[in-house]
Amino acid sequence: MNIIAIETATDVCGVALFMGGKLVDIVEEKSPREHAKKLPIHFLELQKKTKYTLNDIDVIAISIGPGSFTGLRIGLSFAKGLAYSHGLPIIPVPTLHSLAHGYNNEAYKNLLVLLHSHKNSLFIQNFQHLGESMTSVENPVATTYDQLAIENTENVIHYNCAEYLNINDMIEVPPSAKLVGECAVQHFEEWKIDDPKELVPDYISPFNLGKVKK
Repeated sequence: MNIIAIETATDVCGVALFMGGKLVDIVEEKSPREHAKKLPIHFLELQKKTKYTLNDIDVIAISIGPGSFTGLRIGLSFAKGLAYSHGLPIIPVPTLHSLAHGYNNEAYKNLLVLLHSHKNSLFIQNFQHLGESMTSVENPVATTYDQLAIENTENVIHYNCAEYLNINDMIEVPPSAKLVGECAVQHFEEWKIDDPKELVPDYISPFNLGKVKK
């Protein structure tokens, strides 16, 4: 399958091309609050580098959230525009799932993923390693750093959370269009939406606050 994968859920903005289920190329950078400007540029640059056209593509994959409110809207709007223009389905890839996939370490059966939201807030989700993939064991929730209790950081990964937790030994896994595309390949039949008209970003709001222990 041939996929265009898009990541805009955080300060990372990227577009990746997968052909035959394999990564061909990626254009990506950190661009806080510039996704509306950078995403079309990255898309055109990727087209120029690889010479693909949307006629070659089977599906559009997009990081669906949780994450930046504005970034998620921009990314999904762009993905829908591409999909509608060529009658393509969309694969919404949960953002925290893509981070868990990025650290698919068989040494840990359980994995807690943290993603900074804003100010004192973050998103969290627990995963289990089953076979060759990570599987969520609960829905993502939003909480605050002062409500979060981490007893063991060995099976915890994060993005942009270290300075708020004052924990230096946690593993950071940056979001990437590459991870979005790999998850889309792995869960193609399970997650594919043929008519994405009603698809909306997964904002995880309002917050459900509570202490989380690991």
